[in-house]
Amino acid sequence: MLDVFDELRSQGKILLLSTHEWGQSLSKLDRLLLLNQRLIAAGTPQEVMTAENLQQAYGTYLQNPFHQDFDSTLVC
Repeated sequence: MLDVFDELRSQGKILLLSTHEWGQSLSKLDRLLLLNQRLIAAGTPQEVMTAENLQQAYGTYLQNPFHQDFDSTLVC
């Protein structure tokens, strides 16, 4: 599926994706919105997926998917 996204990006297309799945595939995204009844953060995946923002969104500590030891997909 990420190959299709890459192809659309190369054609100058905009893709809006809504998902509860996150992991290393987030690094392929240009921009990200983190929502939980309100906008928590917006920006690049590295800017949005911080421990502080995840704490605000989910109410508990969740491992940052961009941490070097993170190698699996989480579903929240």
